[in-house]
Amino acid sequence: MKKIRSKLTQTRIITFSIFALLVVVLAFTPSNPGILSGRQTSNLAGVNVAVYGGGHSTGNLASRTALIHMFVWMGAIVTELSPDAVVNGDLTVYDMLVMPAISPYTLRDEMTSICYDIIRDYIAAGGAFFCITGGTYFEWDFFELFDVKLQGSLQELPSGKNLVTININKESTGPDLSAESDSYSALVWTGSYFDAPSMNDVNVIARYDENDLPCMVTFEYGDGTVFLSSPHPENEEGNPRDGTDYEDELDDPDSEWNLLLIISQWLVDFTDGPTPNPFSGRIIIIGVVVVVVVVVGGVGLFFMRRRTPT
Repeated sequence: MKKIRSKLTQTRIITFSIFALLVVVLAFTPSNPGILSGRQTSNLAGVNVAVYGGGHSTGNLASRTALIHMFVWMGAIVTELSPDAVVNGDLTVYDMLVMPAISPYTLRDEMTSICYDIIRDYIAAGGAFFCITGGTYFEWDFFELFDVKLQGSLQELPSGKNLVTININKESTGPDLSAESDSYSALVWTGSYFDAPSMNDVNVIARYDENDLPCMVTFEYGDGTVFLSSPHPENEEGNPRDGTDYEDELDDPDSEWNLLLIISQWLVDFTDGPTPNPFSGRIIIIGVVVVVVVVVGGVGLFFMRRRTPT
């Protein structure tokens, strides 16, 4: 009888020790470890990317097509988002909103001020915004999405599209580009550059070789992150993997897709997305654990009592 009671006591102690340990582990486990840090992958697997589907020009279509192919190559889940979906849909279901090259006048016709508020709120709540060339015209005065503005042009360039050398800021800390190439050849239209009231709050990704002005930047906005590019690093001139033959006669000698992958990883990994309720999921898990422990413990006690000699 004493041995049975001793085993019964040990069983109870072990059962409740396991339960207490699980509660402690769950209590101190972060509720939202971050998209990429949680998966620990080198691509964008599982990341929901929305590519804006507005615009109608040849350059816009080529940029959009290249971006869709690029993010699929990165492993992301890609959705093409109509202009109406920005207003009628819920951007918070996406980890990143991507704006291809598009005319500022097209944007003004397709979007109303409510669209800018929705996008601004989405980023501030923890979303990532990836914006290419014409898409950065959000920074024109009639948009004023951010303080960072697109300015001027490279006067040395002939008219039309050109390949220019951009130098990578290998000392960048957001993202870390220390292992990247020193420079790339990138497609540009006019070669505009970025400026802001305080450039100390802006991380320069790349500068034009011709005049050292910033042509790619990242920065934080609220709880979210932003990447802006004046060049077209999404287009793979001379390479069919971008899904388009746009400006293939230029025959770009290198690819900027790996650079954009590193930037995209930083955009979604630096932010955890719109903040979820930190308790709801944890409470459900703890509740399930409690039920399992009680049931298992109860069954164990039932069989032990049946084995107890009378």
